[in-house]
Amino acid sequence: MKKLLGFCFAALFVMACADKQDLDDKTYETEKAQMEEIGNAVASEFMGNLKSELLTAIKKGGPENAISVCSEKAVPLAEMIPEYNNYNIEIKRTTFKNRNPGNAADEFEIEALNHFESLVTKGETNLKPYLQKLEPGVYNYYRPLKIFDMCLNCHGKEELLTEEVKTELYRLYPYDKAKGYESGDFRGVVRVKISKKI
Repeated sequence: MKKLLGFCFAALFVMACADKQDLDDKTYETEKAQMEEIGNAVASEFMGNLKSELLTAIKKGGPENAISVCSEKAVPLAEMIPEYNNYNIEIKRTTFKNRNPGNAADEFEIEALNHFESLVTKGETNLKPYLQKLEPGVYNYYRPLKIFDMCLNCHGKEELLTEEVKTELYRLYPYDKAKGYESGDFRGVVRVKISKKI
């Protein structure tokens, strides 16, 4: 009888744990979907604003004029979105080949960049966003960035850059590592850090 009771208690405990695990999994999947939705919306808004500024600058003064947009306006544009749906938001662009040393990747961003680089090495071209859970209520969402033809004016092969672009790049970014790309190359990520307001 004692053995039977012990077995019943053990079975109930296992069932309770399984139910809790199912609930935890559902909660995580719901939260994950919400974080991906927020990350996508914020990254799209930020990149849309930045692209608009770059195109305007190029029309006014050529590719060399666009370099100062990334230097002077990218951070203020990122800071224009400090919160979203009751979450605190922090935006950063990062890559292994950074132009601005201040955009160097931290340990979490390195993990994400390695994730994308491994996919590229395997021949994957349709790179999807990547999500990290840093701690309860805090996530990093990563939007992969690719090089487009327009980007080659400032990020292409050294020998193809105009002298005006080279001069401006050296003036603003003497330690620049962000050249030598071809159209379609993986460039880096927009990282959106999302944290619940306390």
